[in-house]
Amino acid sequence: MTDLEFERVDCDLCGATAATLVTESSDHEHGVPGVFKVVRCPNCGLHYLNPRPSPRAIGQCYPNHYYAYSSARDASTLNLKARIKRTIRSNQILSNLAKQISSLRHLAADNAIADDIPEWIKPGKVLDVGCGAGAFLDSMRTNGWITAGIEPSEAAANAARAKGHSIFCQSATAPITPELSAQRFDVILMSHSLEHVHSPTQALANLHPLLRPSSGHLIIEVPNVESLLTYWFGELGLAFDTPRHLYMYSPETLRKLIEKTGFEVRSMRQISRPVQFARCLRLLSARTTPSAWQSRAEASLMDGNLLRALEPLAAHASTKGLGGAIRAVATRR
Repeated sequence: MTDLEFERVDCDLCGATAATLVTESSDHEHGVPGVFKVVRCPNCGLHYLNPRPSPRAIGQCYPNHYYAYSSARDASTLNLKARIKRTIRSNQILSNLAKQISSLRHLAADNAIADDIPEWIKPGKVLDVGCGAGAFLDSMRTNGWITAGIEPSEAAANAARAKGHSIFCQSATAPITPELSAQRFDVILMSHSLEHVHSPTQALANLHPLLRPSSGHLIIEVPNVESLLTYWFGELGLAFDTPRHLYMYSPETLRKLIEKTGFEVRSMRQISRPVQFARCLRLLSARTTPSAWQSRAEASLMDGNLLRALEPLAAHASTKGLGGAIRAVATRR
């Protein structure tokens, strides 16, 4: 890896130039050399990396095996269960009926969006920003949606495109192409991608005209910097995957950002998953466990029973407002 090019920035949310140091973090996942400073804006509370890799250099921080670039199983070939689900989701009466029958309720779900948008939505057009190799788009197409994605990695974009999705290979902050700007989407998803962009205000401003005005939903999920993972594990927590995470959000700063860019927050909830705690324990073990015991430590962390044991802890974090991730649903104002 060549030396990274860094840049210094002001607060993207409020423009303040002053910032206070919160922590220093290393790249524990992929070994990008250096120590990275996370600062907090004293004016609006936004956490961000400063200095940070420049837009020209950030690609060096993502290895070819980065998890989002892996290609999931293509869901375009529908099995019987998927066909039944697609039929139900294309009809409001059938969809509402399925929701009333517990044994059929799962057939009314649109995977990642069902828990956030309880009302029925006829399958339409969905845009996944930071779509990787298209795993989410695969599942949505199975349910009858017309799929599109934005992805800066050329390799990942090509993998998603090869599965039949309409993919725009660019960053979320780059000017929207005429082909994309002419479209309107019923659902736009940004799941664990808003923390990666160099200007979240620009990214959301770009998406605003793409969302259908009257009925479109913007769904955003980001790590929560004010989570139990942060308080227990510090810079090993989910929010601090430096230098790839350029911004770290709290519920308050995420709401401010959404509202500043012309959206209205409809709901916001916190999510904790056992795998989040397992990840932090893995990083902590790698740092503190003597080398002679590393293999046993790694084996114990891969045990499926551990995830089941962590389920009550994850549920506790969510109910106490300390969830590992924040999930917001917004509409155009």
